[in-house]
Amino acid sequence: MDYHRFNIIYFIIMLMVANGMYGQSQKISIPHTQREFHGKLEPTEQHSIPYLTVMPVEAPKNAPNIVLILTGDIGFGAVSTFGGPIPTPNLDKIASRGLRYNQFHTTGICSASRAALITGRNHHSVGTGALTEMTSAYPGYTGVIPRSAATIGRVLRDNGYNTAWFGKTHNVPTSERSSMGPFDLWPSGMGFQYFYGFISGDMDQYTPTLFENNVPVDGSTRPDNYLLDEDLINHTIQWIHNQKAANPDKP
Repeated sequence: MDYHRFNIIYFIIMLMVANGMYGQSQKISIPHTQREFHGKLEPTEQHSIPYLTVMPVEAPKNAPNIVLILTGDIGFGAVSTFGGPIPTPNLDKIASRGLRYNQFHTTGICSASRAALITGRNHHSVGTGALTEMTSAYPGYTGVIPRSAATIGRVLRDNGYNTAWFGKTHNVPTSERSSMGPFDLWPSGMGFQYFYGFISGDMDQYTPTLFENNVPVDGSTRPDNYLLDEDLINHTIQWIHNQKAANPDKP
């Protein structure tokens, strides 16, 4: 459920390359500006000199791979990763190779906390002062993350990353959850090039309603022992494998 009783949700950034995590020396412009034309235009092509003004964006050298994990309905001190009594060895292993953020303060509900996380802004400044089913026509409560607030997906994509979102996204207004769109506030409209998951506040673990990108997933062929968590993990792993095979030089 989305009426969370947790104190602080946490996320882990796993940096999968060995050569540095931050401090890239390259200057990055956001948004990227189109280069000036430095070719030559003459009455005939024979005497003209072409010059590309739009070039593929490349990530900074040694840019790290990033895995961002967000959990809900859990207390900050519950799991062993943060000193709690519940053993979570896999999360512990990821955290030991990455970063643990222990100063990310939540709003107590997932929509608002997630909006703040992916934009780096106060949840009211990005229209998410409440759950997306409880929006209103007041500033800070519309449920609409404005285009002026770039998401982490858009920033990374525009700087040469492949981006994807798996699992829950409870940041799509109820009026825009149809498979016919609009999709501006779906992950695909916020800079994430691939999405596999669900867009509501909670979901059935055995017969879930899922989307792949913006297309409903056909659940009729699922095995009898289907489990949502396993499905999400498998799709995440497969996407990472496909991404590295297709674009081995892109983070």
